[in-house]
Amino acid sequence: MSRKKDLQLRELALQIRLALMDEIMHLGFGHLSGSLSIVDALAVLYGEKMRVRYQQPDWSERDYLVVSKGHAGPAVYATLALKGFFPRSWLHTLNMGGSNLPSHCDRTKTPGVDMTAGSLGQGICAACGIALGLKRSGSKQKVFCIVGDGELDEGSCWEAIMFAAAHQLNNFYLIIDENNKQLDGDTKDILKHLDLAVQMRDFGFNVKNLPDGNNATAISDSITEIENDNLHGNTKPNCLVLHTIKGKGYKALEEMKLNHHIQVKQEEAQAAYEHLAEELHAVQSELQQYRTEADEVKGVVAESEANSEEFCRSYLAGIQANMYETGVSAAEPEFSVVYDGTDHVPNKDNFLSVLRQMRQDDPKIMYLDADLINSSGAYKFWQEHPENVVECGICEANMIGVAAGLSLVGYKPYCHTFGPFASRRCYDHAFISVAYAGNSVRIFGSDEGVCAAYNGGTHMPFEDLALYRAVPHATVLDISDGVLFKQALLQIKDRKGLTYFRSTRKSFKRIYNDEAKFVIGKANILHTGKDVTLIACGLMVGEAYAAMQMLEKEGYSVGVIDMWTLKPLDVKAILHAASTSNAIMTVENHNVIGGLGDAVAACLAENSCAVRFKKYGVNDEFGQVGTQAWLQKAYKLTAEDIVAYVKKHFLG
Repeated sequence: MSRKKDLQLRELALQIRLALMDEIMHLGFGHLSGSLSIVDALAVLYGEKMRVRYQQPDWSERDYLVVSKGHAGPAVYATLALKGFFPRSWLHTLNMGGSNLPSHCDRTKTPGVDMTAGSLGQGICAACGIALGLKRSGSKQKVFCIVGDGELDEGSCWEAIMFAAAHQLNNFYLIIDENNKQLDGDTKDILKHLDLAVQMRDFGFNVKNLPDGNNATAISDSITEIENDNLHGNTKPNCLVLHTIKGKGYKALEEMKLNHHIQVKQEEAQAAYEHLAEELHAVQSELQQYRTEADEVKGVVAESEANSEEFCRSYLAGIQANMYETGVSAAEPEFSVVYDGTDHVPNKDNFLSVLRQMRQDDPKIMYLDADLINSSGAYKFWQEHPENVVECGICEANMIGVAAGLSLVGYKPYCHTFGPFASRRCYDHAFISVAYAGNSVRIFGSDEGVCAAYNGGTHMPFEDLALYRAVPHATVLDISDGVLFKQALLQIKDRKGLTYFRSTRKSFKRIYNDEAKFVIGKANILHTGKDVTLIACGLMVGEAYAAMQMLEKEGYSVGVIDMWTLKPLDVKAILHAASTSNAIMTVENHNVIGGLGDAVAACLAENSCAVRFKKYGVNDEFGQVGTQAWLQKAYKLTAEDIVAYVKKHFLG
């Protein structure tokens, strides 16, 4: 490396450190130490190695950076500001109300941030998804991801590490900031890590171990070596283990044991700032003798050339407009009820046929599973289109993160696993990496409620609808019929944001004609009645319809609504039923807490509807094992049980 390039990298690193110091000193507190430790890596990436355009932050040919240790956001912001992505004045808004610079990186708020992070162990999963998507599209773009050594306590990091190796993501560059500290103290005193360089080699990575991880020249040279390795046949993912100093450049912080989040001592910080400024002056003075030589590092963008406030607002508005769906289609459902108590085609067969249809129409669909491809019915699709299938292993959290990353680079991911794993196991990843980050991912939780049958109580989700209903702007569907299942899969392909839908893998009772059309956000009114209206979802729609037939034979007038779309909820259908029926009763294969019953109850209460009302479902119980038929009887989820309950509470 030339002397000028070495000096230019040092210059940029010092400029970033000074901007970072000023940013935190102005606020008075923050994650300064862990931000200072990664500055040299950021200088190399933005000064030399990454292809980015500050005037076009979403440039489709750019390289990506995901800072999984999202609390190092202040360092990222200092870098992006100096590189022109937004006005430098924004640095003095860090963590302020309404700021575009929150404590942890957020792609929906800051131009130049590629992926939201902060909930540790998530950014690395999304980075793997980005790398996979780019590789499968044939792109030569690189994906860099910075994780902290303390962050490696998180199990999802190792899920992602195994994934990167299994899928030979040689376009993935994992940078480990091994500064030996985390919030509660030294990493060796929290959960002792072994030699990370050795571990990463054992996990199948091409590893460069840097004893001085704050040496920008060494970082640059190591990335160059990796690039050469890739040119000569390396298929492994790459890892740089940077042995850094937490608080680098601020001596008092370097020596502080508990330095994760600090209150700034202004005089001490000012002295450190002035020392860094002197270092920068010395470097720039030496650079003068090389001023006639060509620049090898892309330096700071002049403030006058940085993106304006107006540009940034417009750019972010575009991202935010695509975070989730707003409104409901004006179209109306069109269907005939053909219920006769017989079973439909197994949904495993429906799933396979729709995947094939979607792949034919749209090569950007991507099906992800967590070691359940053979159970979902899609194994043949995997054999036919391996380029559109991602086997994630038994790593549900990583699967959702990978899907988020795939969404970022233009794919349309469908994730499948059993309901409890699609909800309880990976909920935070779905909440943050998908919904909060504004990515579009469809999650299929199969074997809902008693449909889990022989898999028993550990696999029986009676709470998944409640969990996903609580995610802002999520779409939540409970499928009742095979025709509806196929239509729903097709309708959500281009739907923005997080969609969670639950359905059995087995057969439903057939309800709708094959030509039926449905609308997300609009219920299907199967039958109208004056004595009571049963508002049901999922498995229980067939049972509610059978109960209606039994009651009508006895002379009662009973309505049935398939409220398959719990979010958005069809308020109009609920209010109309309340105005035309003497009573409303919800019926669900779910805990009565948090699901359909609570959604309808809230709707009725908020609209001051004086109507008799009952919730019917699983009464705050855990699951158990048995056949589905036995379980339906055990939880009183049969048509006969519904009839008895309706007679007792409404028709007596």
